[in-house]
Amino acid sequence: MTKTAIILLWLSVAFAALAFYPQLSQLGLLLVVADAIVGTYLLSRKPREARAANPQEQQRIEMERDHQHALDRIVDAVDAIRSPLNAILIFADIVNGKHVDDHKAKVYLREIQSSAIQLAALTKNLLNLSAIGSGVSYYGVVERINMNLLLEKTVNRNRPLAQHKGIQLHLHFPAENIFVMAPLDGIERAIANILDNATKYTSGGQIKVGLARSLSGVAEITVEDSGSGISMEDLPRIFDRFFRGQKRWDTHPDGSGLGLSVAKNVIESCGGSIAVESEENHGTTVTIRLPCDN
Repeated sequence: MTKTAIILLWLSVAFAALAFYPQLSQLGLLLVVADAIVGTYLLSRKPREARAANPQEQQRIEMERDHQHALDRIVDAVDAIRSPLNAILIFADIVNGKHVDDHKAKVYLREIQSSAIQLAALTKNLLNLSAIGSGVSYYGVVERINMNLLLEKTVNRNRPLAQHKGIQLHLHFPAENIFVMAPLDGIERAIANILDNATKYTSGGQIKVGLARSLSGVAEITVEDSGSGISMEDLPRIFDRFFRGQKRWDTHPDGSGLGLSVAKNVIESCGGSIAVESEENHGTTVTIRLPCDN
């Protein structure tokens, strides 16, 4: 099947599904187009050559590498659009339900507005793609971030979906505020990706999100779930771009396999680290460490 045929099939199925939600069709279509871009890129990737036979060949390889780097960054940007779009779709669907009182509707509408603002910021970044080749990060300007507030905001955005799936979502952080220096959009996106994964692969059970400051002056963010876990065979590859284990393909075929790769990129660009511990059928714990700025 050709790339064009796959994309046409992809869009046909999407339009059929969107017929059930006409009020969400424009947002849904944007999400489908984002998926199509990611899929097209994945299908069109070619293996890089290991060694050049002559200077002209070396120049060609370097040009291809630069082009590949640009495509990588574009795909990261497309993946960044997915989280706020998903949030808008979820909250809009809830608001359109039959049993939502005015108070809850206002709360959900504020979340839709917040996600729309985040989406607008990401769109602005896409307009600056000329910076891709210069090595400038599009994750945003480095600033002082209150991690207590950021985690609370991210967890609350995910709470309605967790409740819908019967998941108990807990957040624990110290009384003192913990600050880090990082691009706000990038860190928020990284944590959202990790929490999205935990919610996606957990049904019932619980998710614990924690924040603490170590004795060495490091902010430690943990996301621990009781979900399906990751097999020993897949665990070494979870940060690889586009990698998704077979079990995850079977149960959730809509993912792009970019979330953890993007999260790792953002966190390491801030001088931090990310680690994952998991056992199949026994949950997953993701730990992010970032230098404190207290």
